[in-house]
Amino acid sequence: MRKVIVEKAERLEKVPPYPLFDINRTLKRLDKKGVEIIDLGRFDPALSLPDSIQKVLPSLYTKENFSYAEASEILKLKEIFSFWFKKRYGVLLNPKTEIYFYTGKREAIAQLSLFFINPGDKVFITEPSSQIYKGCTLLAEGEIEVLPLLERNDYLPNLNPLKGQSKDKRKFFFLNFPHNPTGSLADFLFYQELVEIALKNNIRIVQDASYNEIYFDEHLPPSLMQVGEGKKVGVEFHSLSSGTGLSGLDCGFIVGNREMLFGLESQNKLFSQRQNRFILKLAEALLQEYESIISKNREEYKFRRDVMIEILLGLGWRAKKPKATPFFWAQIPGRYSSLGFCRMLLRRTGVLASPGIEYGGIGEGFIRFSLNQPKEKLKETGERIKDHFHIWQKRYRS
Repeated sequence: MRKVIVEKAERLEKVPPYPLFDINRTLKRLDKKGVEIIDLGRFDPALSLPDSIQKVLPSLYTKENFSYAEASEILKLKEIFSFWFKKRYGVLLNPKTEIYFYTGKREAIAQLSLFFINPGDKVFITEPSSQIYKGCTLLAEGEIEVLPLLERNDYLPNLNPLKGQSKDKRKFFFLNFPHNPTGSLADFLFYQELVEIALKNNIRIVQDASYNEIYFDEHLPPSLMQVGEGKKVGVEFHSLSSGTGLSGLDCGFIVGNREMLFGLESQNKLFSQRQNRFILKLAEALLQEYESIISKNREEYKFRRDVMIEILLGLGWRAKKPKATPFFWAQIPGRYSSLGFCRMLLRRTGVLASPGIEYGGIGEGFIRFSLNQPKEKLKETGERIKDHFHIWQKRYRS
């Protein structure tokens, strides 16, 4: 009997493979042995749901709320977000044309890429960063130029490669601040310079500000939209789920350039599932309590951050205290690959971290910890690693 050969599309051959399949195999083996895993890998924080939201939830479970949402209901949600955005950033957004509600950030990034990037368009991407930006660009057959993020520059990109570009050729720039995985911030002056360069060189910006509400020590992250002509050059993602800790919900708002958002909204009628009323009602309830939720969560993350930096520095590892985001970017001994180190760390201690290679080649030599666990589990993490410290002991230069 002949076999039907199913080959992947050529465009998929260019997309880098997911690096964590091997880690997943190790996880399954440890699970069979009954080893308790302390998950500091994928961002999935153990945070309690506010009582006010728990009280609202039962009322949302009606048949009516599992049907499609009306346009007027989506507009109402956008208006609530617009009010919050004005209060937080001092920027007035038109709910009808400058706000788009998304469910699924990765899908939204993929749609933006496929809707607006033509084959041969130049796309600037920073590394280390989530590989979703690179993968979606490759699917759209854009030409990638990587801008490295280095510790000596506070993990901010050098913008000189963006200057002097041909205005005839369209260009895009994917960036993400506050930054996953390094926890660094971009300030208002950086955005000012970026917008000026983008206007002169026909560059459209897609800024992922998903972690803007998880910040510490008065390091208040700005928005690209606060720059006078920020709306002209691109769009910005704001996550409702990251700040509230409901990572599995994965919804939020894209704000900014009305032409890009109109294109996204109009094409989604053909390519995406329509919004359901349940998600809209839940998002509305979260927004009504948003300030109190994120303020409480920030305090918890700050507490966890201070515990984690004490653990890492006590182990002699090189790590900077993040100004924002729930992530720690830690350097590993030079004789290990980041994937090999994470696999060994998991196998020996049951502690799960993310290898730096997951964020591109420039991320090699580092691992990322997420502040998923409460203080007691973080302290247990330190004890488990300390018990195996002799395996990877390494002195770091100051």
